[in-house]
Amino acid sequence: MRRKSLILPPLKSVPEDVPSASDSFLYDKCCAYMSESRPFLIQGFSSDDLARNMGTNRRYLSRAVNMMAGKSIRDYINYYRVMYAAELWLRNPALKVSALSDLSGFTSPDSFSDAFKKVMKKTPTEWRSTGGSVLK
Repeated sequence: MRRKSLILPPLKSVPEDVPSASDSFLYDKCCAYMSESRPFLIQGFSSDDLARNMGTNRRYLSRAVNMMAGKSIRDYINYYRVMYAAELWLRNPALKVSALSDLSGFTSPDSFSDAFKKVMKKTPTEWRSTGGSVLK
């Protein structure tokens, strides 16, 4: 007589929506790199470039950024670009949107405006006309 094999329940593991220590470490390393080296100022700097510079692959980096910041890697990179542009604009109010777009690493004024609105909740022109302040 054959014995029935037992179907065991899946092993309990950490839920996928809880950041791990490695997520936190990678995210902190990424934030330091972005702040200190400012690679986001290079037009065309991508999630693959960021992952390569972090010594990991895009999948692990994406998980860490999403878990820790609640953003995609693209939105994370654009956040740094927008914050840089906002600070630059406050110091140099005469700059045009097209110049800010180039100086902050965007490939076009349209992509700059879209990202700016996503981060600041206002278009660049609206933000500037209301006195502009940089979010922290």
